Amino acid sequence: MTKKFTEEQYTKIISIFNEVNDEYNVGFLNPNFVIIFQNRLYKEFGDVLRFVEDWQAITALANPLTRDLVKNDLVEVEEKFLFTKIKEVQGEILSLNQLDSGTKIYLDSANPTPLTIKQVEEYGYNLDAFTKTPYEHGVFTVHISEEDDVPF
Repeated sequence: MTKKFTEEQYTKIISIFNEVNDEYNVGFLNPNFVIIFQNRLYKEFGDVLRFVEDWQAITALANPLTRDLVKNDLVEVEEKFLFTKIKEVQGEILSLNQLDSGTKIYLDSANPTPLTIKQVEEYGYNLDAFTKTPYEHGVFTVHISEEDDVPF
């Protein structure tokens, strides 16, 4: 059985496929394309990906015609949450947000960005300082009451 890929691996596989495809514009049927694609995957992942055992899954994820069909079976989706807290002085609701580029997570009064626990921990935020609300398919509601006295 093929292993499940992380969302990060999935995104990187697609990114590498798109880069090679934009550069050469020939697709998987061209053997040179496959060699270049494999070389770039190996440079990125090294031995993390098992190319022989997982090649069918890798190509199914990379291929724009099949990736949506196989994503649920092949990619381990990390649960996302909205992280919010009440600012002690003004009672303002603050939330963790991420820049569009994905390069920075910051505390702001804007609408919260759905984030994984791993992302929040990587940026050094204390998870205990936030109210965590599950995020599902683009629809969310944040309920915060005055009793949610969460320390900074």
